[in-house]
Amino acid sequence: MQTISACMIVLNAEKTLAIALESLENVYEDLIIIDGGSTDSTCDIASHYGARIIHSEWSGDFSEQRNLYLREVKTDWVFIIDADEFVDNKTVELLRVVKDYEHKTNGDRFYIMRRWISPFSKRHYISSYPYNIDWQDRLFYFQKNLYYKDQVHERLIGHCFRDLEATVPHIYHLDLFLTDEKTRVEKVKKYRQKRPQNTEDANYLYLPNNNIILEEWNLDDDINHSVKLLLEKL
Repeated sequence: MQTISACMIVLNAEKTLAIALESLENVYEDLIIIDGGSTDSTCDIASHYGARIIHSEWSGDFSEQRNLYLREVKTDWVFIIDADEFVDNKTVELLRVVKDYEHKTNGDRFYIMRRWISPFSKRHYISSYPYNIDWQDRLFYFQKNLYYKDQVHERLIGHCFRDLEATVPHIYHLDLFLTDEKTRVEKVKKYRQKRPQNTEDANYLYLPNNNIILEEWNLDDDINHSVKLLLEKL
């Protein structure tokens, strides 16, 4: 049996943190949360789920925060989830399969597709470009030489991985549903300053136009009951 650390960085995430953690169904052996200075109930919620909370004042550098949890990992595998995301049952099943292997799987790193929940309805996700190709580097075999690079849209750097694409599991992203357009415009401005080369991608993702295509997903079958109840309260 192999072990998994679930890791995340948070800041005033009380609206969605329980959704993210409930979706994991306690599949991890260790939960490491880097808190950037929350003033709401974020840390209380994290403690309820047994998290090891490390306080690090938010500087605007995502890699800096993520590298803090990498220093704390003591397990075989690492799974990354953000506080405004949740996973479906198939992702939890993938994590359990990885844990059941006595040795490493055929790949060291799994890319998992992320679906962006519609700004208008929790029962729909955006199925048009560029949201329909949002592969996320979230599950990887841990080695001590790994580190993150770049302030935003950070990249995991280290050894050469044997990559696998997990085509069935999904991560669901609530950002567009939870934040208004003014907030997202400000986010794009910050990204433009920190990584000018990614400005176009940020515009596409956080400021969707009227031509987006929506697809309904089976909320009742794809996620566990606790997550469904928490989503209904949003």
